[in-house]
Amino acid sequence: ISVAIHSKLPIKSLFSPSHSAVAVKRTDETAAQLNWSARNTLPDKDFKVLWDVSEKDVGLSIWTYKKPAKDGYFLVTISPKREHKESELAAKDVVFVLDTSGSMRGDFTDPRKYDPNAPTPMDQARRALAYCVNSLGKSDRFNVVTFSSEARPMRRGLIEASAENRAAMVGAIMDKEELRARGGTNPNEALLAALAMRPKDSSEARPFMVVFITDGEATIGEVEPETIKKNVLAAAHGTRIFTLGVGVDLDPKLLDSIAAATGGEQEYVLP
Repeated sequence: ISVAIHSKLPIKSLFSPSHSAVAVKRTDETAAQLNWSARNTLPDKDFKVLWDVSEKDVGLSIWTYKKPAKDGYFLVTISPKREHKESELAAKDVVFVLDTSGSMRGDFTDPRKYDPNAPTPMDQARRALAYCVNSLGKSDRFNVVTFSSEARPMRRGLIEASAENRAAMVGAIMDKEELRARGGTNPNEALLAALAMRPKDSSEARPFMVVFITDGEATIGEVEPETIKKNVLAAAHGTRIFTLGVGVDLDPKLLDSIAAATGGEQEYVLP
């Protein structure tokens, strides 16, 4: 089943209440494509699609359902618009924390862990970080803290995310001589160094956040996960921490708990 929707007004919420695994492709604010397919199935119910339109920045819709003499149900959808102008985006301050310890070279001696032809954790982290830096807005500020046995901020304090500064930072990130994987893993010191860069004027209007990219467990400095978490949360002061785990030798419980406790998100990338 393929359904094409074309609207004069921006489409907000869009979903199928009758079928799961419906692929939705939004081509722009006023058009969408839905596709559903199945094999060896009995098509014994109608294919339903619900959507609403609104010119407002955030669409709000309520659907209700009630049988006589029984409690009813309702569904509320809150759908922001898909596309934003640069001027509409909130300015933010971001510190990226990059693990450059020796384990980021990868362990190709164990075929169960890594494919020799696959990129190393360091290769994956470089590309991820370069993408993040290039995605910053003109009004943002940022810095990168690399760490192995100790933390090393790449710049002194937060810098403007100008095209020149972004290009220079990406060049340094991709320079394999400047950023080499070696040494132990000291995430406690690195995260505390990043959190210390939080500006005094940080607010909901201009949020400060940390993105933590690592592949391993702590081996230097404070190595107890619960203590690391306690230290980080004590210094966070409302800072959201987003974690990106690369490879298979990390501590997902620590990364998950830090992200969850600070209102951030976590993601993992296999080799």
